[in-house]
Amino acid sequence: MLAIHAGKLGQYVKSDEAQPRQDTTRTEKGKQVQASGSGEQTLGIVPTIVGRPELTHDQEENLRCLKKAEGRAKRLKGMGHSVNNVISGEDHISAALIVFTQQDLTTVHRPHDDPLVIRLQIGSALVGRVLVDGGSSVDILFLNTFNNMGLDRSALRPTCQPLFAFDSTRVCPLGIITLDVRAAERCVNVDFIVVDCQSSFNVIMGRGWVHAIHGVASTLHQVLRCQSKDDTYTIDIKGDQASARKCFSAALKGVDASTSAAAGDG
Repeated sequence: MLAIHAGKLGQYVKSDEAQPRQDTTRTEKGKQVQASGSGEQTLGIVPTIVGRPELTHDQEENLRCLKKAEGRAKRLKGMGHSVNNVISGEDHISAALIVFTQQDLTTVHRPHDDPLVIRLQIGSALVGRVLVDGGSSVDILFLNTFNNMGLDRSALRPTCQPLFAFDSTRVCPLGIITLDVRAAERCVNVDFIVVDCQSSFNVIMGRGWVHAIHGVASTLHQVLRCQSKDDTYTIDIKGDQASARKCFSAALKGVDASTSAAAGDG
């Protein structure tokens, strides 16, 4: 050992330079990550449509009251009730499972890579070319559709919250309007952000609405499947592949298909 420190027998010692370089790339949750150091590579980030309308003071107060009420209800349900010294929780009703099978593909034109485009009753209008977009945090109503539905701009509430598109383009909304959206027996109030820009779709429904109706969207099976109001059975809202392909074709051509179609066009 002393001989090695003295510089002797150096030819028999394996130097660090002789060691093969270790791969500094590691796998982390399915992604390749380059370790810090020279030659570090930065992966590009592709954003989605993000943004959320600002709540007014009254809306914030109502939301706080609603959360408090829900908290009290959960605590009471957890306590259960006593009847003849028998304690039980709330009556259990088996919720209908949301599953997709090969049977769901029998009416689907395959192979395909179509988005899920459906029809919905929004307000008093039956609106076609509605894109169900799980990547969007907001629900968007385009101005052309807004006008075709006979809505008045005086119904819009102001908002200063911008939207950011896929290419990080900043879009300033014209305002917010609350409309009833009915999907079979499921009817919920939705705050739509109205924007003035071209689109081959009439409306974009984001994940917030899908969650509100207890739904799961499958582009493969071309169906939005949600639970009934009592959660005992499921409801299907079928996709329109022909409409989806028209919208896709129009988008490639840079044509606003909705300008030449009524709001109810599928």
